[in-house]
Order: sequence, then structure tokens, then C-alpha cells
Amino acid sequence: MLTLTDIRAAYERISEGIVRTPCVPALGFGDFIACRLHLKLENLQRTGSFKDRGSLNRLLDLSVEERARGVVTASAGNHAQAVAYHAGRLGIPASVVMPENTPLIKIANTRRHGAQITLRGATLSDAMHEARRLETEEHLVMVHPFDDDRVIAGQGTIALELLEQVPDLSALVVPIGGGGLISGIAVKRIGERTFPVIEQFVTDIVTVSEEQLAAAVHMLIERQKLVAEGAGAAPLAALVGGQIPLKRADVAVAVISGGNIDVNIIQRIIERGLVREGRVAHLMVKMRDRPGSLAHLTGMVAQAGANVLEIAHRRAFAEISVGEVGIVMHLETRGRAHVEEIKKLLEADGLRVQDDV
Repeated sequence: MLTLTDIRAAYERISEGIVRTPCVPALGFGDFIACRLHLKLENLQRTGSFKDRGSLNRLLDLSVEERARGVVTASAGNHAQAVAYHAGRLGIPASVVMPENTPLIKIANTRRHGAQITLRGATLSDAMHEARRLETEEHLVMVHPFDDDRVIAGQGTIALELLEQVPDLSALVVPIGGGGLISGIAVKRIGERTFPVIEQFVTDIVTVSEEQLAAAVHMLIERQKLVAEGAGAAPLAALVGGQIPLKRADVAVAVISGGNIDVNIIQRIIERGLVREGRVAHLMVKMRDRPGSLAHLTGMVAQAGANVLEIAHRRAFAEISVGEVGIVMHLETRGRAHVEEIKKLLEADGLRVQDDV
């Protein structure tokens, strides 16, 4: 098992090639989390995630002969980008196997750093099987995404920075995939090297839903002005959701492990978040189809203090009778209570209102 000496040696080895990321107070979350909370911003690493640390430590440990042979790895994104970037910077040939459903932005970023890309299989396990084949047949050196002592030691350098940045730290919340990150600080299958460390030192493991992840990403953007991917926001999702109970006296750090998220996904997350909070409402209003009806409706909406973002007519639906029209409105509102006020105002005028989903 790794020792503190191993992690200190890793930090000395990689310090010039990584970012000493800031650890900032989470000032935007005081209404959700009572204790002092800090965010360790690994999304600010050179390739956008903590994976820079472990991959660089592994690459710097290669012999001259191994560097000449080149390296291979399997990854769905962040580890791939880190290996490709640092291998390119060090002049080491790199082959990366990625699952076929990997987001295009991560494939493009990895290729941009100079790696040879192969898409294979539906899962990371499938991609790893192909990477093992390349390792054997082409005599490449495997840089495993998590199940390697040198990779784990590199990820563990986060803890050395935290000991200086938050010396009174009492709780550390870390996302788990393969277990390399949390094993170094204290996927489908946890690694053989990471599991014993997790079993011995980790106090608790909780899960969060996809909806909680999306909400946490949205909250980080709006409240903390930070962009994180879903996994990177997982610690915050667990804290906001109450899965990790902390005492008021605690001093906690949530590791924001990465920020490599597709802009299109961000757009969808923001829209869903605004609807969930009632700041955007999608309403269907059924009314008599006659001149002036629409102007009357929009006038009432304006009177209620809402802004019309989009509006459309529906006539050819079974639930709408002849002589009626369905008006679908997307409104910018102040919150759920405001949406209810708008509904009551319209219903008091004799209109039938329902949420449009």
C-alpha cells in the first residue's frame, strides 16, 4: 500500500507540470450547508481535471526505453486528455482507446493533444480490453486510469495541498469512479489497488441521482461562477442533498474534480434548473379562438409581472374543441410562488391553465 512518502515524492516530481489549484470558500451555499465549506478546484488543471496529476506522475516514472515504446490507455475522457497532453509535451507516443459513445468534445480534445485515438465498445471495460490487446501486441506501456500505484500517488498530491490550504480540515468529500482519486487522498469496477485503501480509510460512501448532479452543476454556475462536469459536482450534490451530514463546527472540503462538460449539456442543465426552480414556466392556456384573445392573454401575463419568452398556438389536438385554441407560453418568472399567482390570475378570468410538459 502507498505511503505518505510515495505521495510526497510524486508531488516533487510533478509540481512543475501541474496547477496548484485554489481551494476557495463556498460562499454561495451558506443557506444549504451550515458548516464552513471550501471547494478544491481541480477543474482548473491544465486539461480540466485532477487526472493531470496521476497521469503525469506515471509518465515521468517511465524509463528511457519505455518512453521510446510509447504508452496506451483506455478512458472515457478526462484521463485520456491528461495522458495525451502530457505525453505530447514530453515527446512520448500515446494511443488512447475510448468507448464509442464518448462525447465528441472529449474525443476532439484528446486528438488535438496528439494522441492516436481508437473508438471501441460500449463501456470503459470494452475499451480497456482493446487497450490491453494493444499493450501486448504493440509492446506499449499501460497507463491505467486508476489502478496503478503511481497514478494513485499522483492523485494523492491534492491532499498535500489541502493540508496547507485548509489546515483545520475535518471532512473531505471526494467523487469515486475507479477509486484512484479517493485512494490517493485518503467506472464499472473499483480497482484491485484502490479498493483496500477505500475499505480501510474511507468513512462512508453515498450515491446521488442524475437529477441531483444536474442541480449541483447548475448551482455551481449560478452561485459560485464555476463550471463543473457531473462527476465533478457529485460531492456538492451529496452535501446539498443531505446524504453527508456535517456538524456546524466542521470544516469541509468538496473536491470539484473536473470541468470538462459539453456546452450543449450545460444549456440543457440550466434550462431544467430554471424550470425546476419556477423561474421559467411552460404553460398551456385553453381559451376561445376569437380576435383579441391573444392580446388579452399577454396583457394579463404582463400585468402579473412575467416576461413572455416564446408563444405558440395549438388547434389540431383532440383535447382542444372546435372554436377553442391552446396557447403554449414559455414565461420568465420570479419563482414557483409567482407561477402560481399567474395561474390563479388567468383562471380567475375564466381561462383553463395547465403545465405544458
